[in-house]
Amino acid sequence: MPWQLNDLNWQRTYIRTRTKGTTNKQLLDQIKAELKQGYDGIIIATDTDPSGEGDLLAFEAIDAMKWQGAVLRANFMDETPQSIQQAMRQLVPIADKWQYGPYLKGESRSRWDFASMQLTRIATTLVKGPAMLL
Repeated sequence: MPWQLNDLNWQRTYIRTRTKGTTNKQLLDQIKAELKQGYDGIIIATDTDPSGEGDLLAFEAIDAMKWQGAVLRANFMDETPQSIQQAMRQLVPIADKWQYGPYLKGESRSRWDFASMQLTRIATTLVKGPAMLL
């Protein structure tokens, strides 16, 4: 890479939008308020995919809410009632996201995508030739 990865800020932030509607912060605040009702844990029930993206997205929300309780993972391959029921009977506890393979895959992929996106732009420009530079 032509830049140092340590120089990049990996801190997550809210995306500000100009469109009207519910913001991410408002949604997280609603979930935080609900969690104050006294729940024992959060179940991650995003898609189970090989890239770990679903786990990453879930932990981004969990971290934004500063949740300190139990986190469990429901793994299902499709959205049939049988598959979801089986996943709920076989919940996987996640004690530490930094020791959880699917999260680490998602985080690694996210960081690589962020760090290398300019390389894609450079390659596209070079392939299309000098006319693209105008």
